[in-house]
Amino acid sequence: MNATVILFKSLASRSKHLCGSMCFSVPFLALAIFSALPAHASVGHGEPSIGDLTFYWINFVLYVVIMTFILRKPLAKAWSDRRARIKQSVARSTDEVDAAERELNAIEALTKTLPQEQEKIRQQIVEQANAEAADIIRQA
Repeated sequence: MNATVILFKSLASRSKHLCGSMCFSVPFLALAIFSALPAHASVGHGEPSIGDLTFYWINFVLYVVIMTFILRKPLAKAWSDRRARIKQSVARSTDEVDAAERELNAIEALTKTLPQEQEKIRQQIVEQANAEAADIIRQA
């Protein structure tokens, strides 16, 4: 015996006990028939047919259309905000790179003149040392 038929019989017997008549039998009968239709539709087939999938495709298309309608404005705003943040980040990074290049050029210019400055400082130290030595000799 089919499970749907057993379900229908049990529901029908319960409905008779609930109100004493067949007032609940009609909805339960409709439920039993419609729940049994998809099960019997695919029993004889080896694989599902296009007709079995039609309602799923209709449901999917409706879902996509509704979600597109609902989420269109929030997603557009989110993407534009993201685009603006990326532009700001790129501009800030470009400014930082330019500043770093300026500092690098300044440091390279200093390193080119470093041996000359070292020689100047060495000469100043020698001159100061000679001047102090001359002062010490004079005082002695």
